[in-house]
Amino acid sequence: MCLLDEIAMEGFRFPAALLMFRKASFTLDGVLQDVAGSSVRMDAVVLRYALEHWAKTSAALWMLLSTRDWISLDWSFLTFFSRVFPRFLNARVAEQPQ
Repeated sequence: MCLLDEIAMEGFRFPAALLMFRKASFTLDGVLQDVAGSSVRMDAVVLRYALEHWAKTSAALWMLLSTRDWISLDWSFLTFFSRVFPRFLNARVAEQPQ
């Protein structure tokens, strides 16, 4: 979730479903902190559950996404560098002394 937050702060756009998932997890994180204390984070609870139940978790991940979703993820990954590299170059050029 922290990675999603950082990416969003950089100006990237996410699909509505992912934003709703983030909002729901943020709400659950607040409830969890109210119940268990501020030292407990939702990310850690989800990670611990996934590691303890890795076989069921990995099978569920494959079933949750459609073929179209997997193709979109692959395409997004394949085009990631061509989308990000120009921003990187612009930032580097802006940092250079004139």
